[in-house]
Amino acid sequence: MLARFLVGLVLAAGCGAELTDDKKQNLVPDSGLTIDAAIDALPPVDARPCTGGDARMQDPSGTCFILFTGPKIRADAEADCVALGGHLATVKSATSNTTVTALVANTPSAFLGATDLTTENTFLWPDGSALTYTNWRTGEPNNGGTGATYQEDCVVIQGMLGGVWDDRPCAPPPAGSGSYAYVCSY
Repeated sequence: MLARFLVGLVLAAGCGAELTDDKKQNLVPDSGLTIDAAIDALPPVDARPCTGGDARMQDPSGTCFILFTGPKIRADAEADCVALGGHLATVKSATSNTTVTALVANTPSAFLGATDLTTENTFLWPDGSALTYTNWRTGEPNNGGTGATYQEDCVVIQGMLGGVWDDRPCAPPPAGSGSYAYVCSY
């Protein structure tokens, strides 16, 4: 029905017709669909092009995911993403995870945006929302590692393992991991 409304609107505009208030109220008869209601029903559109990084992909919802392969600690990776107008990637559906998996297919591990830095084992996205979709590797998250200073508080996606998630250090611990490729989204 929305498609029929939009086609009518485009045809009317293209023919130079002026839409009077009564026509605006009845573009799709018996639907109650007005221009204002139709516009409000449309999902928000981010007009920025999906550019930058070493590779990029857009998922069907329009979210732009950008891969940076140069390894960084999480704080520096997040700062880079914020400078682009986004954050480290938020993956809230299997569709988005499939998109990001394709993007990082040749990357061992890349930071996503989720962390449990505030409360152990309560992972949150950069906007503070809880994870409603996950793709944890079997046995993860496990806060693995040894020693009092070793904490796995950040989430990485493992492209070479089919897009499963793992918790990893956010910064290099004494043992020496914590710098990874990273994916931004907006």
